[in-house]
Amino acid sequence: MTVERVDPAALYAMLTDGGEIAVLDVRDNEAYERGHLLLAVSTPLDGLARSVRGYVPRSGARVVLCDADDGLATRAADVLESAGYDSLFVLGGGVRAWAAAGHELFETGYAVANSFGLHVQEAYGTPRIDGTELRRRIEAGQPLVIVDSRPYEDFHAATVPGALNVPMAELIHRIDDLLPDRETQVVVHCGGKTRGILGAQSLIIAGLENPVMSLDEGVIDWVLAGGVLEEGADRVPGPASAGAKSRGLRVAESIAARFGVLSLSPGELEAWRGEADRRTLYLVDVRGREEYEAGHLPGSRWIPGGQLASCVEDYIATRGARLCLVDDDGARAVLTACWMMQAGWPETAVLAGGLSGHDLVSGPDEFSTPEADEATVPDEAAAPEPPEDDATVIASYRQTIQWRQGLLEQFERDGTLSFVPPPA
Repeated sequence: MTVERVDPAALYAMLTDGGEIAVLDVRDNEAYERGHLLLAVSTPLDGLARSVRGYVPRSGARVVLCDADDGLATRAADVLESAGYDSLFVLGGGVRAWAAAGHELFETGYAVANSFGLHVQEAYGTPRIDGTELRRRIEAGQPLVIVDSRPYEDFHAATVPGALNVPMAELIHRIDDLLPDRETQVVVHCGGKTRGILGAQSLIIAGLENPVMSLDEGVIDWVLAGGVLEEGADRVPGPASAGAKSRGLRVAESIAARFGVLSLSPGELEAWRGEADRRTLYLVDVRGREEYEAGHLPGSRWIPGGQLASCVEDYIATRGARLCLVDDDGARAVLTACWMMQAGWPETAVLAGGLSGHDLVSGPDEFSTPEADEATVPDEAAAPEPPEDDATVIASYRQTIQWRQGLLEQFERDGTLSFVPPPA
């Protein structure tokens, strides 16, 4: 198969024509973070054969491959062709040609996620607190509940002292069990911005009576304010009480109505499955890992709801695709769907009734491309960079903060992705 080369003008037209498209940057992560297209997902050639089926499940979807005009994209096309992909394109001239044509290159990871976090904060006016003020309130003994909305592994590695670990999508059916009263201040944080903002705003949308804030710039803001991070924390709440889960379901019903979240019957999901050769379908289980591995729908993949909504670039690449989100009772799926719809994924639905009554399979999530396992891919791996010291990390993060402040304006000028304003 001859792979077509497209110039920046043709790629821009493809990005804005409403059809499905996945833009894959096949350079290594370091090169990607030195400058990449806004909607390009980092899929280094070295692991492409193993990762592509998760990112781009439909082999007929348009796939545009980007590199530094150094031949990596052509090699990647060979890998994908061997795996059955048949609508492949290479960006002629690579990312430099995109920049030369007047388009923005983004010099960080999670450009889409970060811009969405800024959009939510601006659109909703999400309250926030900086690290200095949070330290002052803690030292003054003010009543606070601090929530780390990241996955356990990130929380356990380093968190704000005293924080509880409640991943973002879990908040609406767990928060009631964590609060001593309706006056205690709730502060939600993550490693940077987006998961903290989405977590805090989720509680506000859910109608929580307590005052809620996000920690501006997350754990690094705490460090910049002179705070010391706690390592090895294991404060994970137990299962939600019946009362908290009941309230979470009522809240989810309200959120679904407010945001117009589509609910699919089992028959409608099967119809979507039957069209998966023509329309990309991501069937995503948004529960915790142990819940997923104990029993999940065949063909579903595991992506915790908070991670999907705030780090979408880590998991899916085909813009214009359909998403069906699944959990046990609907609360986590609905909350995740409401954010995905606002983040530019309008065809996001939840499975009505959750997993009840369905035949399930157990075991871990495995998405690979066995057809391409024998394809020629680079064997050598880049040598790991030496770890940065604290001063370097903080200096780098100050630059990231400045970058984020200008990102939303840059993003709005780009015009290739629409975030949806909140409903009235």
